[in-house]
Amino acid sequence: MVAPADGARFELRGRVVLAAGGIDWDPALVKEYLDLGSDEVGSGAPTTITGDALRLAQRAGGAVTVVPPGYAPMPPGYPVAREPGFAFWHEHSLPRTFIVDSRGRRFCDDSLYFDLVRRALDPVEPRMPCYAIWDDQHRKRYGTFGDAADSGYPADVVTSAGSLPELADRLGIDRDGLRRTAKRFNADAAGGVDTEYNRGGTAWARTFASDPAHQPNPNFGPVDTPPFHGMPIRFMQVSVQMTGITIDACGRVLDGTGSAVEGLYAVGSCAAFATSGVGLNSGYALSRAMTFGYLAAQDIAATS
Repeated sequence: MVAPADGARFELRGRVVLAAGGIDWDPALVKEYLDLGSDEVGSGAPTTITGDALRLAQRAGGAVTVVPPGYAPMPPGYPVAREPGFAFWHEHSLPRTFIVDSRGRRFCDDSLYFDLVRRALDPVEPRMPCYAIWDDQHRKRYGTFGDAADSGYPADVVTSAGSLPELADRLGIDRDGLRRTAKRFNADAAGGVDTEYNRGGTAWARTFASDPAHQPNPNFGPVDTPPFHGMPIRFMQVSVQMTGITIDACGRVLDGTGSAVEGLYAVGSCAAFATSGVGLNSGYALSRAMTFGYLAAQDIAATS
């Protein structure tokens, strides 16, 4: 295989298998293929994941399969000082918090990150920017950002205020919309049933992302105790984007016409996830990497 690199050309004899991560830490590629800016997305992957495999495949004539970002496994997260600079924010599933758009309206089952990302990044009706809102009972009981519950929030991440209208003004949310949302949310929370989006209505949320001590609904409690806190939602990549290098059933890299690029294969998270379902499951990336690695090896052995 011959491919250009930094104005020169290099030649690799034999078959080449690209087995690497996604595009998490290359802002230009994230913007091009996910249409998300640095204020909307971060990554929990190592900072060395910068799309090198994808760029190599493109230089050799490989195509890229683009899947809308709302189908990718991207939970909400927040920036942190430690490497890699971003962390998963799981507290959105716990009682006494909800998520709204800039109009102050809820738009999803905000106890489920996969419903959140799908609806927030809907190509027809996107809800970005959107915001997490929680009260001080939530802070005291659950904490967040890996800190003790009574420690202060980082001022560059979380905004706090003595009332919901004041918090809305500081975050840039419609204050009347937020007030109406909180009123209905709190009324429903008294009975434990979310009449809008069925928060806490799935076995997954109740089992894996809840406070079992909070009843009658372990994911659903009122947001009514000042001071109130909020932050813009940013989604966290985990180097398993659906978008990636176009491959066939043997892991061969395909060009824009659907023809195989001679001698080039791609497996792992650099390859497009066009043959699987969506959402994040344990072993999601590694099992696929092993499967396509095996298929690529079988094809190489059969055609050598």
